[in-house]
Amino acid sequence: MIGATIFSGILVAAATFFAVKYTENRTAKRFEKEKEPRLNFILEKEFDPEPETLGIKTNPSGYKLICQNIGQVPVFIEDIVLQFEENTICSICPTDDQYVSAIKPFDSKQFPLNQQEFDNICYHCINQNAEKCIATVSVAGNESCKAELDIGGILIMYKISCAACENIEVPEWSLNSKINFSKPMP
Repeated sequence: MIGATIFSGILVAAATFFAVKYTENRTAKRFEKEKEPRLNFILEKEFDPEPETLGIKTNPSGYKLICQNIGQVPVFIEDIVLQFEENTICSICPTDDQYVSAIKPFDSKQFPLNQQEFDNICYHCINQNAEKCIATVSVAGNESCKAELDIGGILIMYKISCAACENIEVPEWSLNSKINFSKPMP
């Protein structure tokens, strides 16, 4: 009887020891995973550009890329590259100052797209029938993380805006010419 009691006590102590070690290891892994940067991206329309500025590549396109930090640690973004099936759509370099492109946990930052970047996204939407792309972000400290970006909505907005603006007549005082909104080039 005493031997069985001692054996069950040792068995309970061993089981408790292994349960505590298992819990510590799982908790440590979870905290390590929470230290990894986690980002979410949204492509959103900001404003309608003026018709006379549409052909210039460096002008603002009226669209912005919103980067949301959904992780537990701050992120210092060095570079954002949008890719579709191993092809680079465009590269967005936020700024040279790392403190300007820092995103605190549960905060977001907006990166305006110029006309050339937006045209590249539209080209991949239209010609390669892409609805999603991968945003690869270079983070300070030689790390990188990837997130999926939905670009299918941009295709719908782009087709609607092109169809609506394709045959707008200019008033008589401007020689009755038509505004030609050209499709994006590769």
